[in-house]
Amino acid sequence: MDVIDERDYEKTQYAIYNSPFRTDGGYPKWPEEVPYWAGGQDGAEDFYASLKAAWMVNSDYHYRSLVAQHGGPEEWAVLANDENVIVRAAVAMAGDVTVQRKLCRDPSKFVREYVARNTQPEVLREMAETEQNEDVLKAIAKRKDIPSQRTIVSKHWDNPNLLCGICPVLPHTEKEKLLAHPDPKVRVTVGAYGSRRQAAIVLLDETITNEASKFFVEQRFQELSEIAKALVPSRHRERHLESSLER
Repeated sequence: MDVIDERDYEKTQYAIYNSPFRTDGGYPKWPEEVPYWAGGQDGAEDFYASLKAAWMVNSDYHYRSLVAQHGGPEEWAVLANDENVIVRAAVAMAGDVTVQRKLCRDPSKFVREYVARNTQPEVLREMAETEQNEDVLKAIAKRKDIPSQRTIVSKHWDNPNLLCGICPVLPHTEKEKLLAHPDPKVRVTVGAYGSRRQAAIVLLDETITNEASKFFVEQRFQELSEIAKALVPSRHRERHLESSLER
C-alpha cells in the first residue's frame, strides 16, 4: 500500500486555507476574522481548528510558525519537534512551561535563547545549571532573575569574558563578589557599572596596573558623586561623602 505524505493535502483538502491569507509581500498572516465562506464568527471554532490542521502540515515554515504562535499545547507538542529552527523558536516564545522545559535542551542555541527570553523563572534556573553557550547564558542573566544570575556567576567563575558581559545586569551582591575576582578586567567592569563605593574600591586597587582601563570607572564615580551631591543637602554633603566611602 502506498504511503501518503500528509503534506500532499496542501493541494486538495487544505488548499482553501493555504492561499487567501497572505500579506502583500506573499507571507501568510493569521486571519483575525473568520471569512464569510467559513460561516463568519459563528463558525470560528471549526474554522480555526481546520486552519491549524492545514497549516501544521504546510511545507512553508511561515505557516507552521503562525500555528505555533496562535496554537496551544496540542500544536506545541508536535511543532517542538519541527525540523525548522524558526518554528521551534516560535514554540519557545509562545509555548507553556512544559514545552519550554523540553526546548531548553534543544540542539540550536537560537531556540534556547528564545526559551531564556520568554520562560518562567523555574525553567531559567534549570537552564542556568546546565547551559554552556555564552549567548544563551547572557540571555538568562538579562532576565534579572537573581537565583539564575547567582548560579551563572558561581558556575562560570573561570570565564572572565562571560562575567564581564553579564556584569551590567547583575545585582549589587553579585557585583560585590566579582570585586574579589582574580582577573583585573572583571573588577574594572564592576567599577564601571557598580555603585560609587565599588567604583572607589576599583580606583584604589593598586593591583590594577593598567591605569587607562580605569577611565570609565573614574567617569562612573564622578557621575554617581554628582548625583549624590544633588540629593544631599549642602551642609551634610561632606559628611555624607566621607561616611559612604567608609562603608
